[in-house]
Amino acid sequence: MWRRAFQRSLSTLKTGQPIHETRPNLIRKGDITPFISAVEYFQRRIKLAQRLPTKSLAIIPSNIIKYASGAVFYQFQQNNDLFYLSGWNEPDSVLVLAKPTDNIDDLQFHLIVPPKEPAIELWEGQRTGEDAAIEIFNADEAHSNKDMERLLTILIKSYDTVYYDFSSEKSSKFKRFFTSAFKENRPENRHTIEAILRENNKIIKPLTPHLSSLRAIKSNSELRLMQLASKISAKAYNMAYSTHLRSEKGLDSFLSHNFKLAGCDDIAYIPVVAGGSNALCIHYTRNDAVLKDGDLVLVDAAGKLGGYCSDISRTWPVNASVIH
Repeated sequence: MWRRAFQRSLSTLKTGQPIHETRPNLIRKGDITPFISAVEYFQRRIKLAQRLPTKSLAIIPSNIIKYASGAVFYQFQQNNDLFYLSGWNEPDSVLVLAKPTDNIDDLQFHLIVPPKEPAIELWEGQRTGEDAAIEIFNADEAHSNKDMERLLTILIKSYDTVYYDFSSEKSSKFKRFFTSAFKENRPENRHTIEAILRENNKIIKPLTPHLSSLRAIKSNSELRLMQLASKISAKAYNMAYSTHLRSEKGLDSFLSHNFKLAGCDDIAYIPVVAGGSNALCIHYTRNDAVLKDGDLVLVDAAGKLGGYCSDISRTWPVNASVIH
């Protein structure tokens, strides 16, 4: 099953996220994401399935791309539960784990994903597509998200219990996708996952408690990622201590730049860089004041790597380089 991951040809691969063949500087052979192997993702799905009853279905939708204004989009952030079980890092997708019997060999891993569409990919970037969802991410079955409603309806009818976490947002996570994938004269809410579940009148239970329990215990690979992200972030702090920067914005940029320059994917969260009395505001993130000699500067900032975040808070004199 997961052994397919070792038999891929670079010449045929165009994917929507880094893999070993396209980004060997980021992903080791046998891994799906940095330091996390195809085997470990497979084992995570097995552990979750062992917690679920026979004839149950777990459904996890991805996040969608969100927009600040018009066509200006925010950086995509995947649903952490979906990422934890598969390493899949593309929007408008659904992971389905089906447990038809108590025999773990019968477990079925489905990925419903955006199909390959060259005209769209020319503008938005490459997609991994259904074939590679099987070949690379080891799905037992992969389908186009344009066929999502039919596929989910068939699967839901075949199982007694469905594990799904209802969205806390007023509109479904998939409202934008569904309304573009089906005929315009059909009601919008007909095409949400929530609506499909309600129409089929199944027992629905939350999935989060099971996944939170599993994710709380980190593997050696996860610990290594967290340690590396922390080490890179700490090195950037050490550089900042001896650099006499004159503004919060400059210090913010210095740290963020060095997190990524040394190997982190991005910042782990919106940084706090608060000089003087600004540090009295717990969630100060304006980071736009001048740093004054004689004041202290409070910084809460760190980098993330492979989906795992570090978290560092430190306070030091603004003119530390002068003092030392």
